[in-house]
Amino acid sequence: LIKNLSKRNDVIERLTMALGSVFSTEYNFLLVLYYYMRVFVYENVAFIAPSIYEHDDIKRGLLCLLFGGTRKEESVNHRAKARSEINILLCGDPGTSKSQLLQYVYRLVPRAQYTSGKGSSAVGLTASVARDPDTKHLVLQTGALVLADNGVCCIDEFDKMNDSTRSVLHEVRF
Repeated sequence: LIKNLSKRNDVIERLTMALGSVFSTEYNFLLVLYYYMRVFVYENVAFIAPSIYEHDDIKRGLLCLLFGGTRKEESVNHRAKARSEINILLCGDPGTSKSQLLQYVYRLVPRAQYTSGKGSSAVGLTASVARDPDTKHLVLQTGALVLADNGVCCIDEFDKMNDSTRSVLHEVRF
């Protein structure tokens, strides 16, 4: 029991360091931390979208997405950062709560953006340059992916997105 408690305290310290900046409100952070502290939180997925029944495997994946990974530097040159973010693609028949699950994640995480693939464009996802009508200077208007940096970007109806917009996602690096 003492060994398990020390592991749990170690995990709590790591979570506090990793997630402290992700959640803007202390309440959301404490809520997620509270559910994590419960025994076998991986098995307790009821707090993720409680109105949606079943889909436990999908909810576990979303739980891993919320907790994410820690950024690690590559051991070869200690300069390049290895990817540690978790990307999730939800596929399924219509009416299987995919959009509702995305909406729940979007509402839970403050640094999240939600967009629909049907109305998205390449510049809407990344960024565009426009002229400010007041100052007449060029300004950068950020898109959903830029706004969701170090957060979660939920793109619904991904299959309805045109191919050129979808190909922009391969080029985005943060």
